[in-house]
Amino acid sequence: MALNQRERVLAWGAGTLVAIAAVQFGYNYVQSLFDERQTQVDAFNREISDKNAAVLRGKKAGKKIEEWRKRSLPSDVVLARSLYKNWLARLVERTRLARSDVTLGADVPKPGIYVKIPVNVRGQGTIEQVVQFLYEFYQANHLHYIRQLTITPLAPSAADAPIGEGTAPGGTQAAATPGAAMPNSPPIGQGGFSRGRFGGFGGRGFGSPGGFSGFARGGSTREGPKYEIVMAIEALSLPDGENKDQLSAAQAERLAYKELDDYRKTIAERGFFSPYSPPVESDPAADTFVTAVVKKEGKYQAWINQRSSGKTFKLHEGDTFDVGKETATVSKIEPHSVEIQLGERRRQVALGKSLAEDRGRRGGFRARGPAMPMEPPLQ
Repeated sequence: MALNQRERVLAWGAGTLVAIAAVQFGYNYVQSLFDERQTQVDAFNREISDKNAAVLRGKKAGKKIEEWRKRSLPSDVVLARSLYKNWLARLVERTRLARSDVTLGADVPKPGIYVKIPVNVRGQGTIEQVVQFLYEFYQANHLHYIRQLTITPLAPSAADAPIGEGTAPGGTQAAATPGAAMPNSPPIGQGGFSRGRFGGFGGRGFGSPGGFSGFARGGSTREGPKYEIVMAIEALSLPDGENKDQLSAAQAERLAYKELDDYRKTIAERGFFSPYSPPVESDPAADTFVTAVVKKEGKYQAWINQRSSGKTFKLHEGDTFDVGKETATVSKIEPHSVEIQLGERRRQVALGKSLAEDRGRRGGFRARGPAMPMEPPLQ
């Protein structure tokens, strides 16, 4: 049966819609395949990147392990304990720590990886001696580190104890330089915690007048205040370490400064045990002086000088001027004094006195005697 015109248009429209739907479905299907493939590609790329990062970390770890093998204590743990204890004892002797003691703890093995050897070091000395100990400790290329360091100020009875093995014949102190004596070196404490540099408590050191009340007079020696030093050290012995019968003789390069004096300046002179002193702000009133009262054209004029800036104000009654962050007003001018309103307080200031020495305070104008008003200088 033949279709009429209207039916043919409807059939053509329906076919077109079906064709568009089929094309859309096909496009979406193909696009989903591309999206899925791209997702897989991105996942593979991330996996490759992660594996490359793991390879780099492995290479870095391999280099670090190789370095640790070079720094490791001997693989024979008994020999490692003996050699390392002797090395620490010699280091304590070089730094002249008094009443020193080096004690080995029980080994902490991790089978197939390492054996941890704990050591406790005790001694008494100045901050500069501690700095020297730390400097030489970290210059040595051993596989070790300080896990804990405690520094406690000593009372005079302990601080005045003899130095011991680090004292040279005749009672003089041996030079505290790493490895050897250095000629013409100043005594330990100069430039560090000696009198005049390290103020201790109250700027006079422990035990001196104005110092820490808990310490008696004489708590500081000529080398400076003494401290009790306690260090917890851990050293490692690797089973495949390169050092078989001796410690590493190489010098480490992990210190920020190469010279011991650099650490003495940055650490010993900072005064870690000094009490905190808040910054003292200058008093602007103590810097402002009434220098003259001049009679000009029948009226008194006050000359006020601020010494820090060198400024001089020539003011009449009712004039204002700045005193620090406040504004002062000249309330009244008399032949021998000036009344100044500063904040909520009126100050009667004598000639030659500062605003901080107004009437009734120390000095006052009564300690100065009367002064006659000045005539203005001839022009």
